[in-house]
Amino acid sequence: MDVIAKETDEQTESQHQDIESVVTAMNEMSAAASEVAGFAGEAAENAQMAQDGIRFTQDTLTSALDGVGALAGDMDEPAPR
Repeated sequence: MDVIAKETDEQTESQHQDIESVVTAMNEMSAAASEVAGFAGEAAENAQMAQDGIRFTQDTLTSALDGVGALAGDMDEPAPR
C-alpha cells in the first residue's frame, strides 16, 4: 500500500510540474501576442503617417508643376513694347 501511495504522490507531483510549465508557456505566449499586437498598431500608425507625407509631397509637386507651366506660358508670350 505504501508503494502505491508513493507512486501516486510522485505522479501527482509530476502532473503538477507539467501543469505549471503549461501555465508559464501560456502566459509567455499571451505576453508575446500582446507585444506583437502593439507593434502592429505602431506599424499601422507609421504607415498612415508615411501615406500622409506622400500625399503632401504629391500636392506640393503638383503645385510646383502648375507654377512652372504657368511661368513657361508667360515666357512664350512676347514682351510688351
